[in-house]
Amino acid sequence: NMQKRKSSLNKLFYMRLLLYKTTMKKIYKVTIMVYAIIFIIGYLGGFKYMNIVLNHYIEYSDYIMYALIFFLSIGIFYPFLREGFKTFDKEILNEISTVFLIIAFLSVLIQVLLGEGEEKALSASVIIKIIIFSPVIEELFNRCAVITILKIILKADNVIYMLISAVIFAMFHINSLNQSGFMQEISSLLIYFILGMGCAYVYLRTNNIVSAIVLHMFWNVSIVAGIISDIAHR
Repeated sequence: NMQKRKSSLNKLFYMRLLLYKTTMKKIYKVTIMVYAIIFIIGYLGGFKYMNIVLNHYIEYSDYIMYALIFFLSIGIFYPFLREGFKTFDKEILNEISTVFLIIAFLSVLIQVLLGEGEEKALSASVIIKIIIFSPVIEELFNRCAVITILKIILKADNVIYMLISAVIFAMFHINSLNQSGFMQEISSLLIYFILGMGCAYVYLRTNNIVSAIVLHMFWNVSIVAGIISDIAHR
């Protein structure tokens, strides 16, 4: 009787543990969806409005808000990042290097055909934002959040996930057509789309979000280096 009782208690424990894990997975998926909705609302004007309000009370409110989004994103997607750092290796780095060269070649080709995109003004804070903060925030949203949600609502091939996340990534970088010429805008959008495809590819290929972040960082470092080089030779 004691043996049977222990066996039934063990079964009950494992059933409850399984139920707990299933429930936590569902809660985590809902959390990612809520994060994505808030991020999109913020991008469409919410963050700008908050910045205007906070600017009346806090100096450098835009930097503070950007830092909050950065750390919130890391907190929500910490399991992805932890697993990514654990499995990151030389083979993944080789994969990143190959994709980076392909993106660079296609980007040069687009710039030759359509012209260069709008050049950014650089400062120390902008460089830190471009090289560190932007790749982390954008990859966690466009790869972890978007692709996770797509996998929930769509049962499709990875190519579909890549295309959709790359389109969203490119649209998030769109500038006003009044600020830059039409062909410059198309050139920039195509380059961002290709970068988005590359980051989505390495993420899905390696199942490692750190690989997408590193690729994005490599790309942004090359852009900053190119701008600094142009300024130095003027």
